[in-house]
Amino acid sequence: MTRTTTRAAAAIGAALAAATLATAAPATATSTTATSAARAGDKGTGLTYDALVAMFGSGWVGDRATVEAGLPSLQQQMTKGGITNASRKAAFLATLVSESAVKYNADEWGSTYTYRGRGYIQLTGDFNYKDAGTYFGINLLGNPDLAKSLRWSAPIARWYWTVARTTTNAYADAHDMNGVNRNIGFAWSYDEATRRCSRFKSAFKYFTGYLPKKTICYPARLPKPGSTDWYVHPERGDKS
Repeated sequence: MTRTTTRAAAAIGAALAAATLATAAPATATSTTATSAARAGDKGTGLTYDALVAMFGSGWVGDRATVEAGLPSLQQQMTKGGITNASRKAAFLATLVSESAVKYNADEWGSTYTYRGRGYIQLTGDFNYKDAGTYFGINLLGNPDLAKSLRWSAPIARWYWTVARTTTNAYADAHDMNGVNRNIGFAWSYDEATRRCSRFKSAFKYFTGYLPKKTICYPARLPKPGSTDWYVHPERGDKS
């Protein structure tokens, strides 16, 4: 989760929005092999690099070696966090591909801020590092790079999704990507919100074979470009 637009994914800009949506178009869900493999993963297992590419396009998923190294831990944490039905997995993975290209060791591009975005979920801000460190019993404030380590990146993503923001799975169940995005947080961009919603639909179709009937992609009133007020957290009153 970011508080700025310095992350590479958010910095791509509106000029590439149309190309992005085309790249991230839903995978062909009529493939018996793909659909069977996806449904075999309904308990949080069976996720592969090739499945991620089928959902989101090769241009948006990180390099195979890094992504595959993190998948065992990531799937374990998805199961632990109850991110196991099609809606939750689609929302979670759409978020991770947007935040980190599903790389456990992702680091916020172009930033030298000590508590910049790191890891799958791009943990950002000293307060989030402090809270995550307290939860896991590790000194993240003193060792912020632990947030992008193979050992802690996936647990931190699960923590942020289910503990720091307790409503995220419920938003995913309701196909409310605006709610998911508000919990995760990024400086407002219509194009970025559209990309994340498109990725959710693509992943959901991969897992089920059909598109969701209705998806909430945007706030009722669109914020101004770059606004962060739209994701003031309803439970804590802070920003991610």
